[in-house]
Amino acid sequence: MQVCKKLREELVKTFNELAKDVFLFRIKENESVLFDKRLVGERDCFYELKFYCFSLGYDGIKIRIEITRFGFDSPYPGTKMPSQDLFLGEHKPTEKINYIPWTVTLVKTHGKTAVISIEKQ
Repeated sequence: MQVCKKLREELVKTFNELAKDVFLFRIKENESVLFDKRLVGERDCFYELKFYCFSLGYDGIKIRIEITRFGFDSPYPGTKMPSQDLFLGEHKPTEKINYIPWTVTLVKTHGKTAVISIEKQ
């Protein structure tokens, strides 16, 4: 019994380490989602991401990522960066996000809802 408990603890620890820098969330068509964590990117600045879903199909999604940079050199609390428009689908499910070492991936679609993930590279 002790061996099973130790094995279980090791598995939980391993999965927690693997999933540390992966976030999943749902987004609906014509809806936006503000990612609630600021991520470190270029020039050691923090970046805030807002995802907007233009349209959603059976196996694809068109999204816009609005990016706000928070840095020491910025005269404002947050500087809007150029947004990034992406199509994620069966043939290209993953794209790199500008300014940060993260990717966005389409996990699945169902009706007018999609599950996407962002993962640190």
